[in-house]
Amino acid sequence: MFAIEPGRTEDAEVVAAMIAETDRDLFTFCGGGDLSVWVELTEWEWRAARGIYSHTLSHVARRNGEILGLLISYSGRQIEHTDWSFGSSRAHMAEERWSRIAATYSQAAFLFPAIPKDVYYVQNLVTHPSVRGSGLSVGRRLMEHAFQLGRAAGCPSLHLDVDSSTPAVDFYQHLGFQVLVKTEVPGIPGVHTHYRMVCEL
Repeated sequence: MFAIEPGRTEDAEVVAAMIAETDRDLFTFCGGGDLSVWVELTEWEWRAARGIYSHTLSHVARRNGEILGLLISYSGRQIEHTDWSFGSSRAHMAEERWSRIAATYSQAAFLFPAIPKDVYYVQNLVTHPSVRGSGLSVGRRLMEHAFQLGRAAGCPSLHLDVDSSTPAVDFYQHLGFQVLVKTEVPGIPGVHTHYRMVCEL
């Protein structure tokens, strides 16, 4: 079995690689064609207290020290306490690598509708490739944890965004999510339509 616990700063390298796999095409675009640029940004954001991928917003499924899955989530009211400028990363990244993100991210942001303040939002949910299809139900357990966190925060619904081409859509639908919005940015090559999916709590 495994335990679900808060993420730690020292998890940065492992979780950054996992996060990159949640929307590989989009993050490759955001890195100016180089996925490693986004992975580097994610590592720095994870280590920061207010970064968009901060460990303070996370829970991991851990077994014998190994990370089996990751959840990054928060209530809409917490958004104002997050640094969406990537300020946690910019000071650490080489200017050439940072400039790739600066040139692409504002366009990519159009894929994601605003997050209402009264909802609970799952930003990232991912399982390690080694446990997918293993019967451990890591992803389901992490999502059930998100439901609990959302209810505890007094939110009536849970929202998330997902690449429409991935098997994750079926997984979320099986858990009771429905597609609320479909978004597409024609100017982003290779990036699919995204869904804002919603489940009542």
